[in-house]
Amino acid sequence: MCNVNYLIEIRRFNTFAARTRLPASAQLLWYKLIEIMNQHARGRDWCDGFLRIDNPYLLAYFPMSATALADARRTLCESGLLEYIPGEKKRTPPAYRLHYFSVCDGKGAVERDYPREISADSTADCPADCPEIRDDPRDNPDSPAEHHADCHADFPEIRDYPRDHPNYPSVYPSDCT
Repeated sequence: MCNVNYLIEIRRFNTFAARTRLPASAQLLWYKLIEIMNQHARGRDWCDGFLRIDNPYLLAYFPMSATALADARRTLCESGLLEYIPGEKKRTPPAYRLHYFSVCDGKGAVERDYPREISADSTADCPADCPEIRDDPRDNPDSPAEHHADCHADFPEIRDYPRDHPNYPSVYPSDCT
C-alpha cells in the first residue's frame, strides 16, 4: 500500500494531459481507473500493485467500444501512466497498475513512482492474490458501483438536506488542514 492524495493525482494528471495532448478517450479511462483505485483504497492507503478488472465491468464505466478501450489503454501504457497485463479469456481478468504522479512517504511528496521495469508479457508480476473485480451479468450494467455496495455499508447514507437542516454538511476553517 502507498500513501496517495487523490486530489493531487487529479490535478497533476490534468496538467500532464494538457501538456501532452492526451486523447479524450485515454483521459476518460484514466479517470475511471483512478476512481476504481480510490474505491478500493483504505483512506490514503492505495493499492500500489496490480488490480484485476474484467472488461465488462470496466466498459460499464467507460461508455465506448471495446476497441476504443484497447486504444485508450495502449495510449496510457505508452505515456507511462499505466501497466497492463492481459487476462486469460474466461479465466482471469486483465490486471491494471496505475503509476501515481506523487506518492507520500510520510515526509513529503516523492516524485513519480514510475518508471518501473516490468515485463508486460509476464503474469508473474501480478501476484496470485491480486484483487479481482468482475462484472456479474445479473447486475445492472449501468451501475457498476452496485458491485461494491457492501464495501460502503459502514458509511452513512448521503442525502440532499436543505441548507437550514441541522445535518447539512458544513466546513469551518478550523476543520481544514
